[in-house]
Amino acid sequence: MAVKPAIALLAGIAIGAVVVGAGLRGRESASAAPDADPSAAPPSNVGAAAGAGASVWAISFVRARPGQRERLQRYLRANWLVLDAKALEQGRIAGYRMLRADESTTESWDYAVIIEYPNRQAMQDFVPAYLDMLRAHPKVRVDGLDFADLGDVVQQNVVEPVANLDAAEVTP
Repeated sequence: MAVKPAIALLAGIAIGAVVVGAGLRGRESASAAPDADPSAAPPSNVGAAAGAGASVWAISFVRARPGQRERLQRYLRANWLVLDAKALEQGRIAGYRMLRADESTTESWDYAVIIEYPNRQAMQDFVPAYLDMLRAHPKVRVDGLDFADLGDVVQQNVVEPVANLDAAEVTP
């Protein structure tokens, strides 16, 4: 990754956007990288209310440049998600997922990369380790293109889940 996209990605991890709701945990695979199981694992144990030890979720919304949606997806899988898989294996994050917006909508983003951290301290401690992983990971270009050629990070936030309820616990 070039320095500017790497900083944008780290900003997304450290100050990124997070989803409110049940925990997501899983692995995506990339054709240019080692395969990982794309199925979701059980939700994290968030508890009924967020607190000091509650998980923290970061989400980076990424928009593809015109005509680059499929290539951007391949790039994210071969670079961002490979590093997320390593971080999960090392126990640095609780889970990760990549979502794709429906092409028929007018969303301002095409992909959302979500990372779940066990707590805020784990998120803060993650940045130096991620920089080391980033330096060690050989960047995978897609059809000769880098992230800056394929898309932009358009939004990033961090939030904590409010609740982790089963459907039976939700009353109309």
